[in-house]
Amino acid sequence: MSANSAVLSKDQSLRIPKITPQGEVWVFIDIAQVSSHTPEQLAGLASALGYTPELRIAEYFREGHATLEPVLLVHRESFSGDELASERLLNAWEDLASQIQPSTAVHLRRGEG
Repeated sequence: MSANSAVLSKDQSLRIPKITPQGEVWVFIDIAQVSSHTPEQLAGLASALGYTPELRIAEYFREGHATLEPVLLVHRESFSGDELASERLLNAWEDLASQIQPSTAVHLRRGEG
């Protein structure tokens, strides 16, 4: 783990949680997976949709090893009860996924409870 990774791993406010908190929806892009855009272009796409993207990190387990990857948090929203994510949020996720290669780099997580 590099010095930068060690610092990032200690600052929990910058991390995308492994399990989405109950009552929340998160949309984020795994920057390391994207082959079609630079990080600046990804931020521009999110901004064009009316969001204020934030650079964060996410921990993934790949091939038996934990790794920290840079992600762009596009949106975080709270919901209550059986309420679904807003249509606007789903449309934004679909729009991003249709423009980014691979589309699997765009994540939509809903915390169940």
